[in-house]
Amino acid sequence: MKKVLIVFVVALLFMVGCSGEKEESSAPKEEKPQEELKQEQPEQTADLEEGEEASEIEEEEQEKDFVTEAEANAEAYPAKPGAMLYDKTEEKFKGMNYHFKGELVKVEKVEGLFGNMEDAFLVKNENGYIMPIFPPYEMSASAGDEIEVWGPLSGDGYASSDLGVDNVVGVAGAMNATRVDINGEMQ
Repeated sequence: MKKVLIVFVVALLFMVGCSGEKEESSAPKEEKPQEELKQEQPEQTADLEEGEEASEIEEEEQEKDFVTEAEANAEAYPAKPGAMLYDKTEEKFKGMNYHFKGELVKVEKVEGLFGNMEDAFLVKNENGYIMPIFPPYEMSASAGDEIEVWGPLSGDGYASSDLGVDNVVGVAGAMNATRVDINGEMQ
């Protein structure tokens, strides 16, 4: 019986000792004075501002990369007589970033995405190529305005007869513009 009692007392002391350690570790930590907290906040704000600047720089670099890629594709596949900037059998052009610049001939309702009729800028470049361009949102422009756009080619082809214009190609490719400049002003 003494042995059982000794084991019981040792176990009880062990449990009391363990619970004492828990109380020490769960004791409330000393709080910093308000002045110290105020001094730390500007550093956090500075870190946030640096992070915001870094993301702005990344966005600018991505924009430059996008513009560079679009302009390089326009040089590799120029919009000129005989050019086919739409996908007939393979998806070579669909989604290709592209750059196009010219004079607005007219704004025309054209079958766009999902068969919906949408306003498209019919823009004629220096080579006489007229491309339907779908702006990202409604914007106003008049015939004769200088239009410069960057964005992916849609992969769709539009017959000159359907657009009601004389074009240097029978079927023109189209663009879904992501950036539009009208008379030198970004829209």
